[in-house]
Amino acid sequence: MAKKVKKFRGSRRLKPVQHQEPYITQFMGVKSGAWVWCLHCGRCYRVGEHRDMSDGLQYCAYADCNGDAVFDVWEWLVIRASHPEYPKQPERNKEYTL
Repeated sequence: MAKKVKKFRGSRRLKPVQHQEPYITQFMGVKSGAWVWCLHCGRCYRVGEHRDMSDGLQYCAYADCNGDAVFDVWEWLVIRASHPEYPKQPERNKEYTL
């Protein structure tokens, strides 16, 4: 008897899960609490403020962004090296362009 295949019906909604240690801290050595900049939305947040989702990935802290919290973030110090006019401590919800 053939297996019944479940058809894909639109996008799957991911649900937040219990907060885990930031992968960027575990694998890349970025300290918890350091400022990072998201490549997808151009906004900054602190390491540890990411969203843990049911797919096992960690996403940007902003709910309207689907940026990955490991591969799509850059340390704020790196961004400031290219833009010395940017503040030492970025503002939340403010978009900073490259």
